[in-house]
Amino acid sequence: MESTNIISPMSMHMSMKCLVVSLGAALDDQLLVQGQKSILDKIYVDGVRGLIIDLSAVPVIDSLNMKMLCDMASMAKLLGATSIFTGLRPGVVSALIDLDLDLGDIQTTVTLDDALQTLRPIITPNIDGEHGGEAGEGDVPTEDDENLKEEAVLEEEALYAQE
Repeated sequence: MESTNIISPMSMHMSMKCLVVSLGAALDDQLLVQGQKSILDKIYVDGVRGLIIDLSAVPVIDSLNMKMLCDMASMAKLLGATSIFTGLRPGVVSALIDLDLDLGDIQTTVTLDDALQTLRPIITPNIDGEHGGEAGEGDVPTEDDENLKEEAVLEEEALYAQE
């Protein structure tokens, strides 16, 4: 499992072909611009197929920052990665609706586990070694999934401690 800190309130974790980006409470334009470059470079260089942007530590988000995140997801899509926003808090969701912000075709999930399950068919090699196989009823979380979730939870706890 590879872990890279871009800037203190943002961290990246890579498992298989999935990149999880955990954002802290202190979002700002500079952080997102620098993070965007690092994320897109990682997608391009490492062949990332799934991008999860974890917003569970973000208590509020303004329309400009949300637009920047949506643009980042669109850029990731152009590079072949499916993006999912996870962990949106009820207050953030309410604000997004009040601001009439459209997330377009970006998928959302409540938890990191849900996001990983959604991406499983994209990031898990099928029997031929190709990615993009269909998810079956017998899918069982792998050790990589568990390690990724554990690291993301630890990172989220560290981000909350910084608040």
